[in-house]
Amino acid sequence: MPYTVKYKGLDVQCDSIEEIDQLASSLSGRNGSSGVSAASGTTADRLTAFVKALRPRHRQVLLAIAKSTTPVSADKLVELAGVEQGEIRGVMGGLTRIAKNNGLEKLIVRDFRRNGTGKRHYEYSIDGEIVEEVRKVSAEMK
Repeated sequence: MPYTVKYKGLDVQCDSIEEIDQLASSLSGRNGSSGVSAASGTTADRLTAFVKALRPRHRQVLLAIAKSTTPVSADKLVELAGVEQGEIRGVMGGLTRIAKNNGLEKLIVRDFRRNGTGKRHYEYSIDGEIVEEVRKVSAEMK
């Protein structure tokens, strides 16, 4: 099954995940990221490409969310994933952007609630339909 990889507005056909990896490796020095996404293929293939594209911090946060059976608050993620309080918004933004670039727009579910002060308290979870696949792929990539 061919995969369509988008790079700087161009569609590039790859026949395997290995070809995508080679393309990503050859482009990885440009602008700090590969710019490569697996826009087609099975969910498992897209998840594998997605997890491979993650930096260690993103992977730690993803695994912390995937391991939880209930939505995880941003404060709890700081504790579970070992990131700093001031980093969590940026890490979550990067994680959702990378997911979207890999055809997994609805992977991360974000919800918020307000307490009496009006401040938003964010909670994150993984889409229920693919949470088991995310756990499996994330554990394999450790």
